[in-house]
Amino acid sequence: MEAVLSSLDLTTLSQRLSVALDALHQLQTGASAIDVRFGDRVVRYQESDIARLETYDRQIQAAIDRKSGRIRRGLIHFGL
Repeated sequence: MEAVLSSLDLTTLSQRLSVALDALHQLQTGASAIDVRFGDRVVRYQESDIARLETYDRQIQAAIDRKSGRIRRGLIHFGL
């Protein structure tokens, strides 16, 4: 998936992220299923696909960050 996403331009990635986040929101707020269209391709997500959709959202955001030169850093945990 990363290879496919890395081949897309920032505008397309942003559009896909917006659509994917909207689908995730709809599923998390009660929709039983949502169809997402990417060009000629239609993907149906259901409640059971929420984790898969969350992963896809993170992959798109990571691709956007790489293309725009942003580095996402994780949390720093200090042992006490």
